[in-house]
Amino acid sequence: VWQWNCRGLRKKKYHLEHHILQAKTKPDIILLQETNGNYKLSGYKNFIQPSITKKCRATRARPNPLPPSAPVMVVTYVANHIPAIQLETEQHNTEKQEHVAVECQLGATKAVIVNTYWTPGGRTAHTTWMKEIKDMHPRKDILIAGDFNSPNVAWGYYHTSPNGRRLETATSQNRLTLLNDTTIPTRAGNSVEADTSPDLTWHAGPSKTEWENTLEDLGSDHYILATTIELLMARKSSPRASTAHITKWDNLRSHLEQTDAPEDPAEWVERVIMTHRKFTKRIAKSEDHPYIDRHLLDLWDKRQKMVRRWKRNKKNNRLKKAIQLITEEAQIYAHELATQTWLQMCDGLNGQLHTPRVWQILRTLLGQGKPRHSLEKLQLRTNKTPEQIAKELQELLYPVQNNLPQPPDYPTTETEDEDTGINSPFSKEELATALHSITRNTTPGKDGITYTIIKNLPENYLDALLDQINQAWTTGIIPPSWKEAIIIPIPKPSKPPDRITNLRPISLTSCLSKLTEKMVLQRLEWHLEEHHVFHHSMTGFRRHVSTQDTMLRIQHDVLIQSSTAQTRVVAGVDIHKAFDNVMHHAVLQKLIDIKPGKRLYNYVRNFLTDRTIEIKIDDYTSPKFPLHAGVPQGSILSPTLFNLALKDLPTLLGTISDLHFGLYADDITLWCHRGSLAEQEATIQQGLNVIHDYVQSIGLSCSPEKSEYVVILDSNTKDAEKTRDLIRLELNGASIPRRQHIRILGFYLSQNGKADHWLKLVTKQINQIIHILGRITRKKRGLREHELRKTIEALITSRVMYAAPYMRLTRTQHKHLETQLRKATRLALGVPRFAPIKKLQETGLFNTLEERISFHHSAQYQRLQTSTQGRNILRSLHFDISNMPDIPPLEPPWDSVPRIEIRPIPKNMHRIENKARRDHRTFHLSHHTTTTYYYTDASYNNETKLGNTAVVGPEFKKAHHHSNAPTSTSLEIQAIAEAIQQHNGTDNITIRTDSQSAIRHFSQNTLPVHIRAVLVKHMYEHPKLHVFLEWIPGHQGIEGNALAHELARDHAPRGPPTPWPQDYDPYDHRKILHKERTRALKELRHNNTSLRSPSRMLNREDATIIRRAQTGTLLTLHHKHHISGAPGTPRCRSCGGYPNNEHQLWACTGVIPARNAIISRLPPAHRPQSWEDWINPPPEYEPTRWPLLVQHVKSTLDEEW
Repeated sequence: VWQWNCRGLRKKKYHLEHHILQAKTKPDIILLQETNGNYKLSGYKNFIQPSITKKCRATRARPNPLPPSAPVMVVTYVANHIPAIQLETEQHNTEKQEHVAVECQLGATKAVIVNTYWTPGGRTAHTTWMKEIKDMHPRKDILIAGDFNSPNVAWGYYHTSPNGRRLETATSQNRLTLLNDTTIPTRAGNSVEADTSPDLTWHAGPSKTEWENTLEDLGSDHYILATTIELLMARKSSPRASTAHITKWDNLRSHLEQTDAPEDPAEWVERVIMTHRKFTKRIAKSEDHPYIDRHLLDLWDKRQKMVRRWKRNKKNNRLKKAIQLITEEAQIYAHELATQTWLQMCDGLNGQLHTPRVWQILRTLLGQGKPRHSLEKLQLRTNKTPEQIAKELQELLYPVQNNLPQPPDYPTTETEDEDTGINSPFSKEELATALHSITRNTTPGKDGITYTIIKNLPENYLDALLDQINQAWTTGIIPPSWKEAIIIPIPKPSKPPDRITNLRPISLTSCLSKLTEKMVLQRLEWHLEEHHVFHHSMTGFRRHVSTQDTMLRIQHDVLIQSSTAQTRVVAGVDIHKAFDNVMHHAVLQKLIDIKPGKRLYNYVRNFLTDRTIEIKIDDYTSPKFPLHAGVPQGSILSPTLFNLALKDLPTLLGTISDLHFGLYADDITLWCHRGSLAEQEATIQQGLNVIHDYVQSIGLSCSPEKSEYVVILDSNTKDAEKTRDLIRLELNGASIPRRQHIRILGFYLSQNGKADHWLKLVTKQINQIIHILGRITRKKRGLREHELRKTIEALITSRVMYAAPYMRLTRTQHKHLETQLRKATRLALGVPRFAPIKKLQETGLFNTLEERISFHHSAQYQRLQTSTQGRNILRSLHFDISNMPDIPPLEPPWDSVPRIEIRPIPKNMHRIENKARRDHRTFHLSHHTTTTYYYTDASYNNETKLGNTAVVGPEFKKAHHHSNAPTSTSLEIQAIAEAIQQHNGTDNITIRTDSQSAIRHFSQNTLPVHIRAVLVKHMYEHPKLHVFLEWIPGHQGIEGNALAHELARDHAPRGPPTPWPQDYDPYDHRKILHKERTRALKELRHNNTSLRSPSRMLNREDATIIRRAQTGTLLTLHHKHHISGAPGTPRCRSCGGYPNNEHQLWACTGVIPARNAIISRLPPAHRPQSWEDWINPPPEYEPTRWPLLVQHVKSTLDEEW
């Protein structure tokens, strides 16, 4: 523990951080006094409780002093790896005394650290807080340290003050031990004051302590004091070096291939885990040793020598002045060093946006980082053990429910065939499809099996896994380990972990179970959509619909179609713990109603029943206990099963006249926009009653206090407010609160029907994000323009476009929003705030807000056309869908193309950024030539819709000509299909293609209808044929790939093209629409672009100079004149002309010689003829002109550009 009166931390902050880095033992806790502000230290969390007030004196510049203020005088810093909570000391703090108390968990030891500052000269200090802390925390280590300013002969003073006497009495009565060595002063005096010891350290508790005066002051007159608390046991909370896990997957597969896969699920898991451990190395990552700057150390050593000389003669004022100067120099240099270190890190983010690290840094800067030590803080706050917390969580989240009805049996049907259709066993193709579509990097369950392990298993183990899955499917008995879950509590968003009710559970379940659930879900979803089970108002966890479709309906009914004088009512209903409490009987009865097949029903019934969970808190894991209700949290099947439980609610609500509604899982929204006030109130109330009765029938209850409604009337007058008060709604006899604004699925509705509230919130968010991005990019360093554009699209544009298309924006609000977005454009370009709007638009960096909103509406309309549920939404909005092509029936997931195996596509294979990885894969593929390979490729003309497919095999090559093909990917798929049909009797063939998208179509079973039909027929006619699909890097010199590429682009006549079938394919249609929108938005940006973008290879400084030259915002004399507020018109110092960018860097007679000298380095044909020609050259002249432009600007304007 370090304690230090820094006498102002603002100038010493960076020096202190550097001192911490070079310390042999970094402090876990730092207690600072007289900081005069709340400053953050890297690697520490800070705690404050300001109370001491300071008066602001009157000065000549400010004759009227400000009222007294309470700056932060005491700050306690605790290292991030230590759990800590702040204890309340406000009742003990006064205008003369400031205390900050923190309780820390140091391994098995709890310690209370009190940081104290008493102002000098006080005579009435109170010390009752010492006894209170001692009584509240018995048998804990208590450390009280700080600057007491209380002289007493007991600690080295020549006299005893009243406060010193009170302090000595209080510490003696509370049995606190003074740790100071009273012979070593803690503060250096001056020429008229002796060295004293105002900084004191007191301790009580079982642990041993050691006190040390480091005699290091870092520019203050107080020394840094270090106290070591020797814990009774080693701290488990100390930061551990992270490890990297490297698995040799080839060795793992080879080893498992030589063994027989166990049939028992438990033995199978144990064998896989043991083998994975055998071939996995855990390598400790090297720590990032901070750079210790020698110049800063030399400055400080020099200062210390001067201080020692001064102490021998404190009247040497010349030496004292020299000490002040070198102290200021060291502080300034430390600040510059910290800035350079941060900018160096920001430079390293360029080209790394595809990595999690960058987004983790951005989330942390935005205050959205992962919470630390939540459960440890809860234990400190509540003084409860992990066992007690786990027990209370169990009672709160999973209460025992008695007298629940037993799960119903599936009605027997003699005509049902158990081995065909939806009841048929799962195939290897379904397993492969599920594996390719599953989310990566998911935390495993109790068995430790991850998706990555499953994907890297050999064929014999995957076959054994498929047998286990089919055993569970056919018998309806799931292995018990698949139904076990570990519950880890985490804080609810935006809520402190100070009470158990602020926690929510995260469930870790078996990846084997989730993989099986994914396969079952594919069949269940097919059945639900094929039989149109769900109402179109249910948009949660369904394909091709989203929350924005509900927002579209609300916008259409409430904000657009209704008269501004018409009252509208919108209500949001909250269901209490819906997923955790829905009855199993209700879910299973709804499942029986849709007749999904006996095997699917039995699987779901066994999946829901006899589940067990364990609550894990730190190292403690609770005993297993059963779940009696609810759908499993974290399960893949659960959202769809919950939708099933609510499937009849829309039918009941639909019987209520003029009532509109939307369901997104457990979020239910009702609205009414027709009729009188009484009629609308009755309509919404009737809907609420139906919801209450329905959810009660399935074991749930509504929460009136969390439900809310808004009465929309386009007026803010008192009469309008009285009108709104006439509508009262209730749930189960309890009133629902009426709000001025309600949030529906992230979309804000205000009672005046306007966008003021949303615009205020989104403006604040935009400015916060821009401020954060401004920290990782400067005009000379940090993220470059291209990277910033991606970041702004992800963090700002997506946030705006989620709700803006559905808000009723006025022209003023629209302009305001565009103004906010232009701030992001200026930041990305690196230009100042006064950059002209016209010039910003000419850069074409972003599409305009109007363009985006227009394309968003058309994209949503087009997306809704491609699905049955989407067309039902359009029909409810009175769109004409009669002329749309029929949507073909969905292909059953069990009816996939057999015996086509997809080999994994390697990650990080970008043509430029990952060239070494591509070369390595090319080398690897080129040296495995014992197999029969077919190479495929395709060419496509997007304008004529003509294309070629090519297949190259052993002593075989063939090409086909096609017309009206929808996309290039479709032709790549067609080429693979042609290769499969040309296998020449070989049983095992490998087809290689450089199209990742084509391979993904095969893995996801989303092939065009006619190609799929041809392949299914061909594979059934050749039952011994086994096909492997393999991705290869294109244009890497692989002979077969090069021949296929050349053949596909050969324009020799091949006869009439084969027309592409005109069957409507919704999947292809969505892909085409997406590509067309992307291309159209890009064209709009390109059409508006008259200023060319700097090369991505340029550093941030050079690119910013070019952008400022293009926008006329280089800091020339005319800008300096207006910024400084000088009167009159600015004039050039050399010729008297108007000193704008063009004049001062091109036309002025004083700059012409330097300009000509720079330009003369270029070949005559490359020399610019005007300023515009120089800042915006043709593409072929950019590499030669722009570097000289940057050099010219720097030499002419120095560092003030």
